[in-house]
Amino acid sequence: MYKKQLRVTILVLLIFSIVSGSLFAAGKKEAAPNSFLVRVMNVLSLEGTPAFSVKDDDGFEQLLHAGIFTDTNFPLADITVGDYIEVVVDNSIIHSMRYVNPIIKENRIPLSSAMDEMSLEDRFSYTYGYQLMQMFAQQGLFLDPNYWARGSIDGIHDMTNPDSIGFYEFTYLFDVINQFQSEIWEAGTAPTSYPDVMSLKEVANLTADDDLLKKFSYTYGYLLVSDLLNLNLDANSELYAQGGLDFAGAATPMLDEFAMQMTFYEYQMILEEQYQAEMAVLAQRNLEEAESFLAMNANKEGVVTTETGLQYTILEEGSGPKPTLEDQVEVHYTLYLINGQILESSKDSGQSVHFSTSNLIEGFTEALLAMNVGSKVRTWIHPALGYGEYGSQAIEPNTLLIFEIELLGIDE
Repeated sequence: MYKKQLRVTILVLLIFSIVSGSLFAAGKKEAAPNSFLVRVMNVLSLEGTPAFSVKDDDGFEQLLHAGIFTDTNFPLADITVGDYIEVVVDNSIIHSMRYVNPIIKENRIPLSSAMDEMSLEDRFSYTYGYQLMQMFAQQGLFLDPNYWARGSIDGIHDMTNPDSIGFYEFTYLFDVINQFQSEIWEAGTAPTSYPDVMSLKEVANLTADDDLLKKFSYTYGYLLVSDLLNLNLDANSELYAQGGLDFAGAATPMLDEFAMQMTFYEYQMILEEQYQAEMAVLAQRNLEEAESFLAMNANKEGVVTTETGLQYTILEEGSGPKPTLEDQVEVHYTLYLINGQILESSKDSGQSVHFSTSNLIEGFTEALLAMNVGSKVRTWIHPALGYGEYGSQAIEPNTLLIFEIELLGIDE
């Protein structure tokens, strides 16, 4: 259950990175053509000049230097960790910088009055609906906003009332999507504008319609908001629907662009904090599980524990030479998790693999250097000798790794 919740948080963050991409371009002037967005991870002072450790959307981190040569209308001294800045850089020097975070403390951009009147959940609901409809339009998808809104409202209601069913049975919704794709979208006959937009009161009185665009719009609204709630995000159904209607009807939005930007920042920061907290708990649990297992495993017959804490047992003796840190080796390996699950195996492809001994996780390298060509071992690698407290894309933080390694040869 816990790990399922963690995956939910990760999925939500990924959705935000997609949906909120257009928000980052907001500001008081057009972005420079060669600018890019970064998030400030650390603020430094190097020989009296400001410097920022930043990360871009691809996760690439770099150190950027600023100073009197930096063209910016925002005080460099006020940049803090977590801020988003748009920069033009040459050789790690920031030539121009635009602050795209909500600039509240200097009151340079007035907050929408709705910011004070609406909760974060309500602001998020409206903003998400508005931005989704905007994103669809940018992709050339012009839904019937009225049926999309009705589907969204029904979806939220049905998710909280399991006995309730909207216009259609759930399984039929996917038939509608396939039909729309083949008969309208792929045929190039999709509409290029919106019909007249109704009020929420009128939307509430809509009934099921045989028109394929209306059925698809209802279906798309229903499924999207169901996914939103499945990710444990709360939404105000009427404000979510109103956001989409306002964009489609070109109405003055309840929140201006700046307020929407701030809403996404606030919500994403909360989710990131939740994610970091969950990762910390998971890392601690995995570490305790790993160390408890290793403590018991060390007492088993044939298990050798090295000074670093690496454990291994010899499954097959080999009589060949041992590799060095300068060698490249040919091996077969299988990676197991503590529960016995096979995470990866070279034998799946039937092909051995070649590794440089110095370009592996520490525990794997240590095991290889202790092996003779022709030998086969099982090794238990403490997280500190593996992927550590951060893990990897496929491996949780502080995961105990169990490898079976067969050293086939040393490359010439």
